[in-house]
Amino acid sequence: MLAIAWNWYQKQRREACISLLVPVEAGRADMQGVTALMRAMTRADDASVPLLLEKEAGLADADGRTALMRGASSRTHGASLLIPYEAGLADNRGQTALMCAAGAANTACVQLLLEREAGLADTHGMTALMHAAGSGSVDCLSLLLSSEAGMTDRRGMTALMHAAKNGHADRVFALLDAEAGMIDADGKTALRHGLDAKHGLCVGLLVAKEQQLVGENGEPICHPDDVLRLLRVTQEKLRSAPADETSASR
Repeated sequence: MLAIAWNWYQKQRREACISLLVPVEAGRADMQGVTALMRAMTRADDASVPLLLEKEAGLADADGRTALMRGASSRTHGASLLIPYEAGLADNRGQTALMCAAGAANTACVQLLLEREAGLADTHGMTALMHAAGSGSVDCLSLLLSSEAGMTDRRGMTALMHAAKNGHADRVFALLDAEAGMIDADGKTALRHGLDAKHGLCVGLLVAKEQQLVGENGEPICHPDDVLRLLRVTQEKLRSAPADETSASR
């Protein structure tokens, strides 16, 4: 009980301190352009966000990142308060809060931002769906599919290719029907990316959809012998791996 009381006291004291300082210091930033609101979002300090909102919403740091982008990455609940002020903004790399949320597997924030930011791409042509495919979650993918499936980055890569290249079999499965069969600027398919990176589970999911694809020279993009060899190695690893490791790999 003492610990709970102490935490409550500290929280009340912090909020009182912020309330006193807002009229004097709100809107100021450090040498990197970081404001108090940005720090509150980074630390998931939801109680401080409403106190700073009026004075600091819409500001960006030296990298062009807003408080909403930070909140989308850190899973703070205060992100919903910033959407009317900062949704649609992009940082110096062209990344939006939706991309940050998708890459951080922040499903709740993806839901909030979907209508305002879906379909946008950063300076590399990466969409929120691609960020989710590379480092997000299947739940985020499912929300973004209808808006961004089939889009390609500046190298012609799809979200499915990013998922296969990074070895995310669950995300490959989720994207399979929407994006299988596409070829990037280097003449590679998602199957080729998975094969090059030796991700056997991804290759196993893709082989039926993409094994028959050929390059400009008329030759198969993925040689059947290479595919079969990797699938055999993967099968042996799955047989010898403990049950918990097998489940984790999937």
